[in-house]
Amino acid sequence: MTFILDSHPIYSHDVDKLDYGLNKFFHLENNSISSSELPNGFDHRNVCSCSEECQFVNDRDRLVRGTLLKALLHKFDCTNDDTKALIPFNSTDRQPFSMHCALHADQKFHSTSCDSCYSIQRNCTLPDGCVLQRILSVQLLITTDIAFIFPHYKRVRTFLTSHGWTWEMWLKLAQKGEVSKYLDTQEIAESFDIVEKYLIALIARDCSVMITVQRAKPDCPLPSSVISGTCCCIPRMLISCAIIDLDPKPLDKLRDRLDLETAVAMEAINRQFKLLLPKSLS
Repeated sequence: MTFILDSHPIYSHDVDKLDYGLNKFFHLENNSISSSELPNGFDHRNVCSCSEECQFVNDRDRLVRGTLLKALLHKFDCTNDDTKALIPFNSTDRQPFSMHCALHADQKFHSTSCDSCYSIQRNCTLPDGCVLQRILSVQLLITTDIAFIFPHYKRVRTFLTSHGWTWEMWLKLAQKGEVSKYLDTQEIAESFDIVEKYLIALIARDCSVMITVQRAKPDCPLPSSVISGTCCCIPRMLISCAIIDLDPKPLDKLRDRLDLETAVAMEAINRQFKLLLPKSLS
C-alpha cells in the first residue's frame, strides 16, 4: 500500500471522478490506496511529445503549478474576455491527453513530496493584468505600518464626530463630490487620503480568489481565458478567475487591525525574544 495523490480525475469530464480527485487532493492523509486501484477511463497510450524533460515532478505539482498557478499568473484582458460560450460536458468533444507522461519517472509519478516544486522568487515581477498583479497593486496603495496610520485614523474620527457625521455619511458626500469644501486644511485632507487608501488596501489583503477550470474542446477558439499546457499531460483549459469577498471595510476596522497586529507583535516578542537582539548580544 502506498500513499498517492491522484489528481487525474480533476481533468476529467466525469463528475464522479472529479469529486474523487478533489477528495484525494484535499484529504491525502485519509486516503491510502494501491496503484492498482486507480480510477479507469484514462488514456495510458498517449505519451508526452515534448523534447525536453517534463517540468512537473508529481501530480500535486501538475495540478497546482500546471493549472492553478498558471491561472493566477495568466494575463486577462477585461475588454476581450469571452465568457459567454458554454462548453458541453461530452467526452467526445474533448481533446485527448495523457496524464501518464513518458518523461515522468515511475517513482516520481506517484510521489507526494514537493522538494523540487516551483517557487516564486520574492523579487520576481508579476505579469501585468494577471489576477495576482491586480490584487497586489491595490494592496500596495499604501505600505506604511498601522502605527503610522492610527494617528490619521484618530484625526479623521475626531473630524467626523465634530460634524456629527459617520464614515458612511462621509462616503456618500464623497460620491456626490461635496467633500472638498470641508477639507479646509492640508493636514486633514492628507489624513483622509491615507485612511481611505489603507481601507481600500485592506480589502485587497482580505479578499479571496475563486478559480474555475474546464476542459476546452479541440476546436475551441483561443480567447484570452484559455491556458495551454506545455506538456501533453496538461490539457487546454478554459479558466475563469474571480476576486470575491470585496466588502468595504468600516472605519473602525483600523482600530481592530491595530489591536490584532499589536497582539501578534507581543506574542512574537514573548516567544522569540532572542531574534530581536543584535547579533553581538545574542
